Amino acid sequence: MKSMRVLLTGLLGIGIATLLTIPTAMGAVTFTSNNSFLEVLGDIQDMDTGQDDGYNEYFSSTDTSIPVSASDGRGGWVELDNQYGYTGYAASDAWLDLGITQAGSVVTISGDVSSTAESYPASGQWAMASAEAVIDLFFSVDTGYAFNVTVAGSNAGGTLLFALTHPGSSGTVFSFEPSSQISFSGSVSLGDYRLQALSFSEDIADSYFGFSMDLTPAAVPIPAAAWLFGSGLLGLIGFSNRKKVA
Repeated sequence: MKSMRVLLTGLLGIGIATLLTIPTAMGAVTFTSNNSFLEVLGDIQDMDTGQDDGYNEYFSSTDTSIPVSASDGRGGWVELDNQYGYTGYAASDAWLDLGITQAGSVVTISGDVSSTAESYPASGQWAMASAEAVIDLFFSVDTGYAFNVTVAGSNAGGTLLFALTHPGSSGTVFSFEPSSQISFSGSVSLGDYRLQALSFSEDIADSYFGFSMDLTPAAVPIPAAAWLFGSGLLGLIGFSNRKKVA
């Protein structure tokens, strides 16, 4: 009877441990779309003659491969002479760089965004200039992940934004305007995410920042299943030894 109880205990332990779901600790990060873009605008007008000149350049990326690489620079300038010989000008430039690497189970997303704008109208002129660089990356994770972020930026009259959101669920993970070098950490759960990095400058401004974010699968504790499975094995070993003695 004791042997039978030991056997039943072992089988019960293995059965319960088998029924428990043991999640993987490796996980996966899947990049679903990259809607990053650059745009520069500029215009200058002569109020006396009505003469007008300008530019508008736009570049977008839809590269969704892993690793993702999307980098380009766009710039433009315009110069206009009025009837008195005075010259004003508008100029702008934008740049972005985005990269994704993976080492083992750790995925690193890094990037840079910068924008510069200058507009100097002469007497009797009107001028404007703007530049925008935007990283807009969508990805999903199949388990919990811990993240570590390092950001460094500078801003002279422009607008910077760095944000990670969880659309349709927990909302904003983080969102701020980088102005110096900082590091922080946190975690994300299973689901879809959107990472945005923006630099925008208008008239006379210059803004820039770079970032690096490591995503590491969170450790998944499984003590209950491990203990039950272990007790099941010990029960079977005990039963086997009793049979040999008998």
